[in-house]
Amino acid sequence: MLRRHIDSCLVEEVDTLPNAIWIPLGKHAESALLYLSDRGLIPRERILGGLPHPSGANAERIAYFLGRKERSALSGKTNATAIDQAKAKLLTQVASLQ
Repeated sequence: MLRRHIDSCLVEEVDTLPNAIWIPLGKHAESALLYLSDRGLIPRERILGGLPHPSGANAERIAYFLGRKERSALSGKTNATAIDQAKAKLLTQVASLQ
């Protein structure tokens, strides 16, 4: 059902915004945009992925991503290395847009 919605509604939006920079908030939103990129509808360099979803459940990940929480203070559930890699990739992408 969600794929159908992506193929109809989101594709229409993508078509009307050919120069947009897409900023998915969370893994599922990023997956949807990468799906459209794989179909040739969005250039991959216009998808700025890696941002954590802005939910309360991600508060620690967001705080670390923003530099408001030290790596040493993170719980065992938070993968600091993955966050660091996503942030580095995102910063590289943003720099290449300028």
